[in-house]
Amino acid sequence: MPSGASNTWYCHSPSDLPYTDLQRLRGSKILYLDIYTPILDMIKHPHKYGLEETLKGCCGTGFLEAGPLCKSFSGTCDDVSKYLFFDSVHPTQKAYSVIATYALQKLLPLL
Repeated sequence: MPSGASNTWYCHSPSDLPYTDLQRLRGSKILYLDIYTPILDMIKHPHKYGLEETLKGCCGTGFLEAGPLCKSFSGTCDDVSKYLFFDSVHPTQKAYSVIATYALQKLLPLL
């Protein structure tokens, strides 16, 4: 990687990859999944998914805490299955299940 280049690549299409990366990926099939569509649908239609809270997380206040800030002293909600987010940024297991189902429906036909 060139000096000063980011070690994280965000690509919109395979043509955005540097030539050397494309050579290593020859024969690979690259698929893109839009995870924001199912998350937005869960926010707009929470009862369709059995959710009650989609705007704040289960951990702590639900607005600030994330990852390591969600410790036993910050508290969690009584029923995480009713929440879209566990903390302020990470989806709950239930939300990941919806995203995984969406991914299978969208990506399996392309393989």
